Amino acid sequence: MSGREFLDAAYRATLYTVPGLGLKLFIGRPSRSLDAVLRYFDRAQWAFVTAANPRSKRLDERANAVRHHALRQRVWAGGWQGFEGYSVALDGRWPPESALLVLGIDEAAAVRLGRSFDQNAIVVGRRGAPPALRWCDEPE
Repeated sequence: MSGREFLDAAYRATLYTVPGLGLKLFIGRPSRSLDAVLRYFDRAQWAFVTAANPRSKRLDERANAVRHHALRQRVWAGGWQGFEGYSVALDGRWPPESALLVLGIDEAAAVRLGRSFDQNAIVVGRRGAPPALRWCDEPE
C-alpha cells in the first residue's frame, strides 16, 4: 500500500465530530443533521479543516494549539463561520486533532486554507451531498 493509499484509508476510518452542533460525520456518508445546520445558517458549502500535525507529522500539544489558534484567526478573517470540532481515528492509533467546521467556504478556498497549514487533505461538502475527501496537493 502506498503512502497515499494508507492516508486515504486512515482518513476514511476517522470520525469528524462537532460536539457543539451534535454532528458526527464520516467521509462518503450523507448527514441529515449537517444539512439541517447548513439550512439553519443559510449556507450551501462547508469544509472540515485542521491545522494540526502538518503532513501527518506529529507535533506536540502546544505547537498544535498555536496552529489551531492561527486557523481560527484565518477563518474569522475570511468572514466564515467556524465551529470547534475534532477528527478522531476510529482505531485509536492517532490522537484526536482539533479542527474547525467552516460554513460558507467554497471548495477552492477550503483547499487553499488546508494547503496553507500544510495539510495532506481536508473534508469538504455541499448541502445534500455526502462529505468528501479532498487532497490539498491536487490542482483546484
